[in-house]
Amino acid sequence: MFSLKRSIELDEQRHQSEQQGRQLEEAVTCYRSAIQAVRDHAFRACPPLTESHSAALLELESALETEAGRSSLPASLTSLRQELSRFGEEAFQDFQGKEDDLRQLVDLLAMATRSFVSHRSESSQEVLQFTRRIEHISSGGNLGEVRRQLRTQVKGMRQTIETMAQKETALIEQLESELAATRRRLEAAEGLVCLDALTGLSNRRSLERQIGARIRRRRLFSLIALDINNFRTVNERYGQEAGDMLLREFAARMANNIRVTDIASRWKGDQFVALLDCPLPDAMVRSRQIHALMCATYSISVQRQEVLVDIGVSMALAESRMDEAPEHLITRIAACLGKNQPA
Repeated sequence: MFSLKRSIELDEQRHQSEQQGRQLEEAVTCYRSAIQAVRDHAFRACPPLTESHSAALLELESALETEAGRSSLPASLTSLRQELSRFGEEAFQDFQGKEDDLRQLVDLLAMATRSFVSHRSESSQEVLQFTRRIEHISSGGNLGEVRRQLRTQVKGMRQTIETMAQKETALIEQLESELAATRRRLEAAEGLVCLDALTGLSNRRSLERQIGARIRRRRLFSLIALDINNFRTVNERYGQEAGDMLLREFAARMANNIRVTDIASRWKGDQFVALLDCPLPDAMVRSRQIHALMCATYSISVQRQEVLVDIGVSMALAESRMDEAPEHLITRIAACLGKNQPA
């Protein structure tokens, strides 16, 4: 009777021990799963701290594989709590640092916006309001809210800047149009400055500039100087208006009998010069042709009456020399004017 009772007690104890062992194993399994979940997921919230704290949890997890580790679950749980507490404190400090960095970034953005406003009067009020909102956001207490509001404000600022850019594009186009018109007016004015008012040919200033440019480029060219003979007699007999008419007729004939690449100019009074882009031998042939055409009978109007005037022309010819000053070239050809020979 005693033996049977003892056997039953032993069986109950063994069953109870096995049940406790299963419960412990289940608890350890759940505990290890919790540690793994923390290590695999919770620590991802702060990547810079993941490695060090994961190593500590791995040690706790490895200790549970031994019998001693299973028997000291309370101590392991205490260690886990301490490790999570350290992680929480370090993560808070890390987030606090990031939040401070974000606040500084927001403050820098506000400062940059103020600087931008100082250089842009148009839309400045709208941008200043944006700056104030940014500064207000930077003083907020919730990092998520700061980010949300910042995204909203940046979107609004982008729209403002796009509008300003469109206005500035229109302004630039207007300025370019005005500059183009101004350039055309300047070119027209420069053209007038370079033309002889009476004849419409290039004036002396323009001719000197063309001569200087060719000498600097070391380009060979020739000059033909023409002087109307006895022009003073025409002025004295028929008047200055008739003399001006003769000069215009003479200039028109001269311009019509040179190439478009050559330059016809009025030097002074009744003296004209043609610049020919060719060497002296070619210029001599062409000068004889020009001289024959210019020595002719001209028709002028005197008191509404047509008057025919026979005009003779003195001529001189000169070829440019390397590194010769324009003034020296003009002096050479002027000295030969009337001799009808090359200078």
